[in-house]
This record gives sequence, C-alpha cells and structure tokens, in this order.
Amino acid sequence: MKNKTFLILLFVSFWFCGFSQIKPVPKVNIDSLKTELKANQANIFKTNPLHYFIGPLLLFSEYRLMYERQANKNQSIEFGVSFLSKCPLFNESLDSSVTPTEILVYGYRAQIGYRFYLNKFLYQVGLSNKNKGVTGLYISPHASIIDVRVTTRAASRFNNYIRLQMLDVNLRTGIQFKVIENFYFDFFTGLGYKDNSFLLFNGNTSTPLDTEGLEYIFNSNLKINLGFNFGLRF
Repeated sequence: MKNKTFLILLFVSFWFCGFSQIKPVPKVNIDSLKTELKANQANIFKTNPLHYFIGPLLLFSEYRLMYERQANKNQSIEFGVSFLSKCPLFNESLDSSVTPTEILVYGYRAQIGYRFYLNKFLYQVGLSNKNKGVTGLYISPHASIIDVRVTTRAASRFNNYIRLQMLDVNLRTGIQFKVIENFYFDFFTGLGYKDNSFLLFNGNTSTPLDTEGLEYIFNSNLKINLGFNFGLRF
C-alpha cells in the first residue's frame, strides 16, 4: 500500500512539474514574417537596351540579361548572359563593295560577380538610415568573358573566320537604387585586368591579326569599367 501511494505521489509530482514548464507560444504575425522574408530574398532581372546600338565593343550589339539574387542581408550574387551580333554602325563601317548581308557576326558574353553592399557600415557611421538590403553603395569582384566570330557566308563554309576573345577580371564599385516600386537603376565603374586575343582562323590553323592603331584596346591589360543597367525586382 505504501509503495502504491508513493508511486501515485511521484506520478502527480511529475505531471505538475511538466505543466509548470509549459509557456504560452507567442503569436506570430504572418504578414510581418512574409515582408521580412521578401526583404531578404530580392530577385532582380536587369538589362540595358541601349547596348543594341553600342555594345561592349563599338561595332557589336549586345542583348544582355542579368540576374541578381540576394544572398543575405547585405550581399548578393549576380550572373549575366548576352548574345552579340552586328550593330547599326557595323554596316556603316563596311566598304561599299561589301554587301552587309554577307557578313556574319555572332558571339556570346558571360558574367559573374559577388556584391558587398555597404549599408551596415554606413548605418554604423551614421551615413545611412538602414542597415540591410540590395540598394545603396557596393563593391564587387567581377569577371566577364566575350567570344565573338566574324565571317562571311562563303568563308564560313570552309571554317574561315576572325575570332575575338576578351577575358577580364575587375573590382567594381557602384550604386543601386530604387527609382519607383520594383524598378531599379544600377550604375557601376571600376578597374581590372584583361587578356584579349584577336585571331584569324583558316580551317584548323590560326594567325594573330595586326592591331596597329588599336593597341590600347586590344593589347593593353588595363580594363576600365563604366556602365549601367535597368532592373525589375520580383
């Protein structure tokens, strides 16, 4: 009998102790949570329609699509792909004996960068009224590769073409800000290193082309960045 009474008292004491540890669960504001998650998960698609007239090279059009994905409160990763072709100035630059439709220009560009927004630092020193987000000043290591081929319809049958390759690695700085709701403007500049090759392919053999008069553009390893994009956030 004593053992039964002891077990009952032990069970009751555990039961009361268990309930004494239970605390009420605070109410969660779902709308606030969704707003916070959206603020930390920006997806921005960007382009620059002006590059149809003048692309990364004077005579080429660039059809560019950039995608920026927020990685955390003050950082993001950016990817870009482009298709390159003749721009309106290209046809104007041809000799009158050459038919523009006979010239073929096609290529691509790929880009990648990682951005560090300075909101937290500027907030701490009193130069900004917010400490997170993908707007404001930023710095970004950035890399890009361009590969373009120029040929004619007749030459392409024999695998004859001119190939231009441009690889560059840069450190950019810029500013991105919201113009109106979900519409952004991104301006950047910077310096970096570039490595270009300008080759004439004749079948399986290649020969470097003469770049006299264009040494600064093709032979120099200095890369100067200056540009902008328009963005739409989703």
